[in-house]
Amino acid sequence: MNVLVLNCGSSSAKFAVINPVTSREEISGMAQRLGSPEASLDWERNGTKDSRPLPGAGHEQALRAVGSLLNEHGLVEDLEGVGHRVVHGGSKFAGSMAITPEVIAKLVECTPLGPLHNPPNLIGIRVSKELFPTLLQV
Repeated sequence: MNVLVLNCGSSSAKFAVINPVTSREEISGMAQRLGSPEASLDWERNGTKDSRPLPGAGHEQALRAVGSLLNEHGLVEDLEGVGHRVVHGGSKFAGSMAITPEVIAKLVECTPLGPLHNPPNLIGIRVSKELFPTLLQV
């Protein structure tokens, strides 16, 4: 049982697959310098670091590359949910909750409060819902 945690920032997307019972990280990494020719996907698994170039990739391409990486490492089958770090939910949110169409609509309304981060967070939610449609998204 593992959870994929995503933190989409203005020019990066951090990720980790974590066992919530043991707190063990199965893999963690970051897609960085997104939107530039130097964009890359960097990760660490079992003490070994690796990287692959993602020239010009934006958040969507980077998150799809993360999904492919998790598949390559056989980690998708053990996922039970996806947790998203959303920068700003304004006064509309008091804590963690399942992501529904209504929650997404309220996050869109909060975009002016987090203009650099909420749009990438929303991309992360959309892409992870496409990649992992049966998983709970929080």
